[in-house]
Amino acid sequence: MVTVGFCAILVGLGVDFAILIYGRYQQARSEGDGHRVAVADAVHSLGRAVFFGALTTAVGFLALVLSNSSGFIQLGVLIAIGISAAGLLMTTVFFLFVPRGNVPLRSDWILGSVKNYVHRMLARPRSILAISAPILIALLIIAIVPQIPLTFEANARSLEPKNSRAGTALSLIMQKMPVRWEPVLGIVRASTEQQLHDFWKAIAQHWAALQRAGKIKSFSTPNALALSPREMQRNRQELASINFDAARTALQNALTQNRFNPDAFASAFELLNQLQAAAAPDYKIPSWRTQLPPGSAWWFLVERYFAQDSLTTTGFVTTNAPVATQEQKNVLARELPVTGIPITLSGWSYTLTDLVPWSHRQLLLISALMAIFDASLLAILYRDLRLWLVQVITLALAVAAMIASMKLLSVPLNLLNVLAFRLVLAIGVDYGIYVLLVWQRSHDVARDLTGVVKPVVLAGLTAIAGFGSLGWAHNPTLSGLGIACAIGLFWSLAATIFFTLPAAVAVKPKLPLGVKAEPLSPADVKSLLERIREKRAAAPSMQADFQEQRKVHLLDEPINSGGRIWFQAPNKFRVERKGNAPSITVSDGQQLWIYYPNFKSAEHYSLAKRSPLDAAISAITTALNLENVEHTFHIIADKGEKGYDLELTPRNPSMKRIFQKLLLHLSDDLFAERTDMLQPNGDRIVTIYQDPNHDAIPASQFEFTPPPGTEISTPLGK
Repeated sequence: MVTVGFCAILVGLGVDFAILIYGRYQQARSEGDGHRVAVADAVHSLGRAVFFGALTTAVGFLALVLSNSSGFIQLGVLIAIGISAAGLLMTTVFFLFVPRGNVPLRSDWILGSVKNYVHRMLARPRSILAISAPILIALLIIAIVPQIPLTFEANARSLEPKNSRAGTALSLIMQKMPVRWEPVLGIVRASTEQQLHDFWKAIAQHWAALQRAGKIKSFSTPNALALSPREMQRNRQELASINFDAARTALQNALTQNRFNPDAFASAFELLNQLQAAAAPDYKIPSWRTQLPPGSAWWFLVERYFAQDSLTTTGFVTTNAPVATQEQKNVLARELPVTGIPITLSGWSYTLTDLVPWSHRQLLLISALMAIFDASLLAILYRDLRLWLVQVITLALAVAAMIASMKLLSVPLNLLNVLAFRLVLAIGVDYGIYVLLVWQRSHDVARDLTGVVKPVVLAGLTAIAGFGSLGWAHNPTLSGLGIACAIGLFWSLAATIFFTLPAAVAVKPKLPLGVKAEPLSPADVKSLLERIREKRAAAPSMQADFQEQRKVHLLDEPINSGGRIWFQAPNKFRVERKGNAPSITVSDGQQLWIYYPNFKSAEHYSLAKRSPLDAAISAITTALNLENVEHTFHIIADKGEKGYDLELTPRNPSMKRIFQKLLLHLSDDLFAERTDMLQPNGDRIVTIYQDPNHDAIPASQFEFTPPPGTEISTPLGK
């Protein structure tokens, strides 16, 4: 029953992965990316987070095998398998069912709101922490102070269904008959009828002694109905020694002497006849069960003691008070059994007292083990002490806020909803994993965080709604667990969005110089571009040293290089790379040469013929020229403490195949100091320009003649 009732959780949690993956896919499509590029972006950005999120959730449910409850063990194993399968399928075959021609979403107010929050959080994280941290700390204080108690309903009656007619009737009976309560059952199974008789004879004597000592109120056993074959055989032997003819004659003479009518004593003569017949060795004594008519009211009493197997029987003990505590149960378990007789003690109240230590064990031991597992996994996952501390503190504050809310809302803990703490740890930690992994690995922080925060919020709200809907269940097990989980997941989600993210930004900033930048309005952006054009017109040339770092998503370590660059507006440049793999790249705007000295080979490309290389060259020159950039890019600009930060998103599909976004930092005199190019496959190229000057550059610098003996190739043809 538990498994059937809770398997709906699998649907709610499994669909979270789809919301996360598809949310990122939808964001990429809305930015103009094609189906394949959007799929690659979604899986690359969130695949690892989904894997570890599924792992923590699966382990959280799999820990239910420690509950020693068959229903919860089945639930834990099934959902752990289902969650693992959902995480795998959502990152592999899910997009096979997404139409390639899906129309990108053009207007999304949720995404817009999230984007505004992310930009504000990246710019001023401490202002958000100034609000969220005091609230969480206040709830932490409420959670730990004993003056505001957290109700723990240890009475098994708390598990009775709400508005149950049977429960209402039983409660009314108990009110009218306050001296009655559920007895303790003693179940005995024997291998033979003689053994059954001996067992119950000894048990009845022992229980009678307990009753005389005042340790129990009363008892009843099937001792009278558990006949002894040995005693029956001894009685038959006694009957065989009796002269029934003499007894019959004596009875007749007594009746005659006292002038009684013999017909009135016909039953006595019949009894003597039956006893004489029973004394015969070949006489088979009928079972007492065959002597009761099927409609006899005595069957109600008989079936109370005997199971379908006549050798399995039950006795009943009425205690001096209702069994409500584990201590009472332990006393009965010690006093009621008889040495050498296997007896199983049971009963509704008697059995439910085991839930009290079981629930404490679930609340303390197993929840602590889950917390240790989460902390260990996060340490392996992040490999960063600051991010690990942020995540662990968030989990602690979320659980504290959950306890404080249950105190303030008078939501009691019962014998089963203590499992909510473990489930909140298992599910709530996923939200932090999703956002912090993206934060840690992202090359385009604002875009990537926007893409993950929206689906995380939606997934969290669906999980909260799913668990919260259980609050209307008539079964208090479902109702209490659902409400507790909904409260815990709400605070896990809120703490992740308003504490984890700002704290991560505050303790480990990733943005370049424009961290404290103020966004520019469209009019200000237009004015800035006019000033840049004036600067380029006055100083069209630029030469500088550069350092380049290329981060390839397939490699653990970045590729570093350096050299010198010469640029002449609008599209002439020369790049000389040094190091282990030197090269010279020269373009005069009409043709492009790439020369590899180590191999004495050169590649020659013709430009301005709508070749695929045109977009790549345009991407290179955009950062240094910015001529008519507003026509080919979406532009977001910020004014930082030192210079300006521009975010360029391509409008042209051919350009989008070269890079997804270009982050450009300009100095106060409006010349490029740093570029950060994010490519569709996740690769990132960061270039820093040093010691620039704007002296005139001779035209010969942009001309190239291959040295003698150079092998020349034309990869794109002539």
